[in-house]
Amino acid sequence: MKKIKDRNWKLLSEETGLVHHKPRGLGLDIALAYPNTYYIGMSNLGFQSVYQLFNSYSGVTCERVFVPDPEIEQDLDRTRAPLLTLESQTQVSEFDVLAISVSFETDYLNIPKLLRLSRIPIKAEDRNEWHPLIVMGGAAAFLNPEPVADFVDVVCVGEGEVLVPSLMRVMNEADSREDLLLRLAREPGFYVPKFYEVHYHEDGSLGTIHPTNGAPGIHYPQPYAQAGWSRPVR
Repeated sequence: MKKIKDRNWKLLSEETGLVHHKPRGLGLDIALAYPNTYYIGMSNLGFQSVYQLFNSYSGVTCERVFVPDPEIEQDLDRTRAPLLTLESQTQVSEFDVLAISVSFETDYLNIPKLLRLSRIPIKAEDRNEWHPLIVMGGAAAFLNPEPVADFVDVVCVGEGEVLVPSLMRVMNEADSREDLLLRLAREPGFYVPKFYEVHYHEDGSLGTIHPTNGAPGIHYPQPYAQAGWSRPVR
């Protein structure tokens, strides 16, 4: 664990021009994850933009977390130590929200790993109100969120600059996790997989989507339906 913390402090000491770290406990604590290593994640301008956007809210503290390098991952598995955020070295599982920014579908494979190392149940159905809300956004969410729909609670299908204010507003209005998810499902640009029954063709392409629990129907242009969301053939 000391090796991991020392590495995190070293990375922070070499950074310039980023958001001044705010203490946790101001109201809403968000762990913002990029499902790849630090150097790949910090090369992504969208990730940096969302980090600054979250921290621009006075009642929000946002800290970063990345998939560890193989050597660090082995240490975490060997010692069963949890994954920590970069800024305050806090367990990811202690945050209110784990927001995952995904730019490339190849990084979908790292989402279960990120949850496992964070000691958070991998499947959404196994989590409860005491676990962080798992929110996925980024360019890959525009393309095809279905392969990871079992692992995330909310998918943001749109630009962070547009959707983050709505997310913050609804989180302040909701009085329970279930109420929060229902409210988000009714907001433009948010997809809550648990409120939809999704059926697929034999080749794995999208068939039909039926809303449940009063969630709105999902509609998208015919060309997109043909290219459509899909899951791997099982």
